[in-house]
Amino acid sequence: MSGTPHQTPAAALFRDVRREAGRKLWITGALMAAGALAEGASLLILLPMLSLVSGEGGRGARFAADVIPGMNRLPFVLGVFLLLMIARSAILFVRDRASARLESDYERSLRLRAAITLADRGWPFAASVGQAGMQALLDNDVPRSSTAVHFGLSAATAVFLLLIQLAVAATLSWPMALGALVLLSLGLPSMLKLARRSELSGLGITASQQVSGRAAFSLYAGLKAALAQGSAGRFIDAYDRSLVKLADQMVDFATALANSRARHAIAAAAAAATIIAVGSALALDLPRLLVLLVLFARMSGPAQSLQQALASLAAHAPAFANIEALLGELSLVAPPVPTASPLDWTVVEGLGLALDRGGGAGLAPVDFTLRRGEWLALSGTSGAGKTSLVDIIAGLIAPTAGQLLVDGAPLDASRLAGWRAGLSYIGQQEAPFDETIRGALGSATDAELWAALGLVGLADVVRGSPSGLDTRLAERGDRLSGGERQRLLIARALMRQPRLLLLDEATAALDVVSERALVERLRAARPKMAVLLVAHRAESLALCDRALAIGGHAA
Repeated sequence: MSGTPHQTPAAALFRDVRREAGRKLWITGALMAAGALAEGASLLILLPMLSLVSGEGGRGARFAADVIPGMNRLPFVLGVFLLLMIARSAILFVRDRASARLESDYERSLRLRAAITLADRGWPFAASVGQAGMQALLDNDVPRSSTAVHFGLSAATAVFLLLIQLAVAATLSWPMALGALVLLSLGLPSMLKLARRSELSGLGITASQQVSGRAAFSLYAGLKAALAQGSAGRFIDAYDRSLVKLADQMVDFATALANSRARHAIAAAAAAATIIAVGSALALDLPRLLVLLVLFARMSGPAQSLQQALASLAAHAPAFANIEALLGELSLVAPPVPTASPLDWTVVEGLGLALDRGGGAGLAPVDFTLRRGEWLALSGTSGAGKTSLVDIIAGLIAPTAGQLLVDGAPLDASRLAGWRAGLSYIGQQEAPFDETIRGALGSATDAELWAALGLVGLADVVRGSPSGLDTRLAERGDRLSGGERQRLLIARALMRQPRLLLLDEATAALDVVSERALVERLRAARPKMAVLLVAHRAESLALCDRALAIGGHAA
């Protein structure tokens, strides 16, 4: 559970909304109050209107006679009523627009802060969350949190309306207003009970969505191989089981809401009959009785809306609690854009670098030396720790033993920004966004973009596309072949003018001849750039100055 001890998910969500929305929340609340006041005024003006139309005396007729001079009182009252309805409509339009803006801005803020939190807490934390966990959070928990905010605003609107309507009823007949308040109070325990049940349903739905989201990720990740092997049914069955449980929980929640609506409709009908009976017993004049009847009929809507909104808020708020459980307290400020100048270095050394992940996993002690302009190949069996060593060199994770020295000095926090400014890294799972080739390569002149594409052997492919540099890549760059994607990623890395290029199997999709041609062009164009290349093929290792086998020594 997020927030302070014993704090409900809804309270934790409201705390976060209040912090993020700031004055926009209070402006929206003021508009809600103004809309409710306009609603109450439009109902009050019905009293003199009905009194004048019916010709009956009573409070409405006396009010019209005292306030409105002359004989043409009905047109004046009708004009006021029309102006009030126009004002009410205008206020509700502004209120609804402000509510929509608050909701959309909050969802954007939540998505952005989740990304900032991952970036702020570093790669080990991001890796522990995992791609499937982050995708489930963004696809399920963030939208449901935004939906909870929507229902919270709906509940606040309903409360404002009910308070104003009760105040209007009190001006017409305080015994009737007191009776309405008693009826609303009698429904409060049922309302709170439904909200508590909905919160439990929400917790179950949140857990099931996590399971379903991870199953969907596994389905996508393994579908290609499963189709090739004719075993896709196993993945489909696992995904279906997660969907069935989720669907059952959502149906249970919808059933509870439907039951509450049905009970509310019956109670509203009984209340209307009671109003007429009590009004007759109190000998209220017909205009007042009619206005009260309209008022209490209008009150039924906000009362039901409040019940439904509180239940839905309680059901969706656990999604925000799950975000905080997964990411912790969300970061508020994005990491600053690096301004450090690239560190100018001559030699990098690893002395006994090791990483203990527990259970025998990690990286055994490794020594290496890499000078500017050199290409060092890194090989080893799967799980030996090649990627771990690259991550240590990149400053993503800290070794549990050993030192990383740059020109003889430890790479500490004071030098890390400059080190990263002169580094480019292409990991195993990296893929471009669904954007244009121009967007993927970053801000540069067309001449610079074409030069980078030519250097990696991709210029002719891009020129052959009707849109050229503005060709969209599709999700994960799927419009390109595997080798073309790797070339594009290398071109993007080169745009940084790195002193050190880390390639974690980033040339594995290229054939031997293409890989050799690429390496020769890179070495000729960037003779002072050092490269650490993780590879398995002997032909790839042979392209480098030296090779380092994890567990061995540089040769």
